[in-house]
Amino acid sequence: MTVHIGRGSIIVDGPSDKVKSGLRRFRRKGGVGEYEDLFVTSGDEKSIVTMPGFADRIRRLCKGSDADIRDERNPMPSPDFDAAARGVSCVWKDVVVDALGAGGGIVSIPDMFGTVDMVAAILRAFPREGLLERGTPLSFVATNGNAGKLARKLREALPGRDVEALLPSGTDGEDVIVVPYSASIDFQYIYGGLFIGTDLQDIDFLSVAKNVSALRNAARWGIWSTSHGCVPEIGMDAEGLFGPLCASASYSDAVRARIGVPITVVWVPSPKPEGSIGSAPFSILEGVAMTRNVAFARLVAGIVRHVPNDVGCIVCAEREDVARRISALLPGVVEVGLDLSAYRRKELVRDIENGTIRKAIVSKGAFPSEYDHGVIVLANCSGDWLPGWNIPWRRAKGKTEKTYVVDFSHEWDRHNGRPGRLARNDEARMRSYSDMLFCQMSVEGEEQLPF
Repeated sequence: MTVHIGRGSIIVDGPSDKVKSGLRRFRRKGGVGEYEDLFVTSGDEKSIVTMPGFADRIRRLCKGSDADIRDERNPMPSPDFDAAARGVSCVWKDVVVDALGAGGGIVSIPDMFGTVDMVAAILRAFPREGLLERGTPLSFVATNGNAGKLARKLREALPGRDVEALLPSGTDGEDVIVVPYSASIDFQYIYGGLFIGTDLQDIDFLSVAKNVSALRNAARWGIWSTSHGCVPEIGMDAEGLFGPLCASASYSDAVRARIGVPITVVWVPSPKPEGSIGSAPFSILEGVAMTRNVAFARLVAGIVRHVPNDVGCIVCAEREDVARRISALLPGVVEVGLDLSAYRRKELVRDIENGTIRKAIVSKGAFPSEYDHGVIVLANCSGDWLPGWNIPWRRAKGKTEKTYVVDFSHEWDRHNGRPGRLARNDEARMRSYSDMLFCQMSVEGEEQLPF
């Protein structure tokens, strides 16, 4: 068996069953599970071709065999670690060094670190002069978001570099090209030195693998920015495009380094809904136990009233019907839901972000991305195990800053002495909060709240 490792693809001549098995993934489609090959077999069935990020995986699969592994990649210039880490915090430097030392792969960071900072660090490590000598002067940054906005931010982070948001039809003289993932781009005759993917969530990696693999001289990094502060599970398709996880930081790392604001979770017992629901299915629990739980809405409204007027407070209600029920008990408190026009919703979110609106009730899909509030009330009717979309990640501006998260426990959700779905989710959230170094405390009611 001979393995030819290139930056655009990997060819395995005479692959063993172990190698082929290790390049398959199990997927569920329409309730039915099936195995999917992440490789293509040659016409004579003597070779397979797979994505370049599987180099480390194939090496592991070949360990102990007599496989001839040939790394045929064009070497990258040595990274300038000092230039890459210039101006970043100590915890950031470790992530940057690990990412560059790996030569490519997936980098997982919490939202608050900033995707642009990580992309800029990698680009600084490989200046255009070094890539020109290698014959691959272009660096590509692909995004699932707004390419123009990302290009503008990169220009600010990289003064003196030519960053353009355009398609490769006009790449003469440019240094860094920012393109959208969704663009139909033919990279066949472009020898990029770097390829950096950002905003990886919800991307069909296999659909872009063919075009991206045409950049057969480009080292690859994928920047995985997470909203829940923990390192996510990396799918095999993402690994195939970029490589395995090579560097990571969590929100707890930011708190240790005094970059992130410490968070205290305050657990409040959720009142049991009227009547008996027994061992009802989760859909009934969601509809009856929370959505129609008038006592729960009153509890949330009481907590909001308890928050001092000079302290910001956002109520996060995953369902709009729950938000409306709570809003009806809090006249004067702004409700931001998807039923508003896009312009009005954007206007209200902007006022929440800049602090003009200090108390608000928001539904999922209308949550502000940047804000500086002191209390977050998680009024999630489904009691999700990790409501990451509304955890208040933010950078610390002073040593005395604090953020409180009010979460609700469902101690009444017991069936034959065993915890039900809501109670199990409570336990899972507690463990997750502990993993992220959040302080946790329990109170009996709003009169014991610490803020």
